[in-house]
Amino acid sequence: IFNNTELSDLIYLLERLKASQVQGVYCTTGGIMHVIELNAAILNTLWKKQGVKEMKIDDETLRKARGYGMRIREGFKAKTNAKKSQSLAYKMLEALRTNDLNHFMELMLTAYLYLGQIVPSIFVNEQSKPDAFKQYGYAFIAGLIMNDQKKEN
Repeated sequence: IFNNTELSDLIYLLERLKASQVQGVYCTTGGIMHVIELNAAILNTLWKKQGVKEMKIDDETLRKARGYGMRIREGFKAKTNAKKSQSLAYKMLEALRTNDLNHFMELMLTAYLYLGQIVPSIFVNEQSKPDAFKQYGYAFIAGLIMNDQKKEN
């Protein structure tokens, strides 16, 4: 944060740990979303300093992307099993980590076609802006890896 660097590696690590459900990792998808929003704010500031006005990541769109991931997870849970969303999350995380946005979109298209739904316009419109697309992709994955377990008092 001090060096005006992206937090993509941290987001990747947090989502990977959350998806694998490792014991002793106390990380919520809400916490991951806060890191994604912080990273978006850093990117917005960097773009503003560079004079790039057409690129802006807003928190509302990030929340929408997370909601789309939650709907895909629910669709998989209703149609097949919940593990399908977890394996999709791993594949999508690897695609984002390696900057293979085309593979990410292929995975997303396959998921939406499987469930008979239409791909959200956020992902279609942002393909030409890789940095913004990755943030929306991470938010989508955060919704995809949410767990339904409620803690008992």
